[in-house]
Amino acid sequence: MSGTSVRNFYSAQIAIVVSPQQKWNFESTRIMGVDISKQGLIALIGGDFLRNVLMVYSGFSGIVDLSI
Repeated sequence: MSGTSVRNFYSAQIAIVVSPQQKWNFESTRIMGVDISKQGLIALIGGDFLRNVLMVYSGFSGIVDLSI
């Protein structure tokens, strides 16, 4: 599908839990709402978040490593 449509923006918080004692919280003031449920997804992480971390993805093992 292509074209333009009106999208809502929301405030959101992402929490990355490493252990019960170690958790990182990130807050954003602008998250765009899109319907991606048909793809089996609940969220996409974009460049606005990733520009603050180092992300390494190993396709062979299916592991994502985030360095903050």
